[in-house]
Amino acid sequence: MSKTKVIFVFGASVEWGAWDKEKGGWVERLKTYFFNNDESTFVYNLGIESNTTKDLLKRFEQELKQRVYSDEPEKYGYDPVIIFAIGKNDSVYKGAKDNAWVKTGQF
Repeated sequence: MSKTKVIFVFGASVEWGAWDKEKGGWVERLKTYFFNNDESTFVYNLGIESNTTKDLLKRFEQELKQRVYSDEPEKYGYDPVIIFAIGKNDSVYKGAKDNAWVKTGQF
C-alpha cells in the first residue's frame, strides 16, 4: 500500500503567494505540480502575510492539529512532511537597527 504524502508549508507572504500574480507563489506551484503529476501528494499552504517566528509558534500546534487527524499518522497510511520557510520578517526594524520585530535570542 502506498502512503499518501501530505506537505505542510508554514511561512509568511512569500509562501502565501504575494506578488506572484501569474501562479500564486511557489507553494501554489508545488501544489499544482503534485495535483497534475502525483495524486497521492497533497500540499497545504499555511503561509500568512507578515508572520514572524513568534507568530508561527503561536499557531503551529493548532494548525497541525486541524489537519493531522492522529498522533501517529503513519498508521493511517499517510506520511506528513513539514516545511518551515519563516524568518524573513523577524529582521524587520521598528524605527532603529537595534529594534527588530523579533530579537535574535527569540529567533
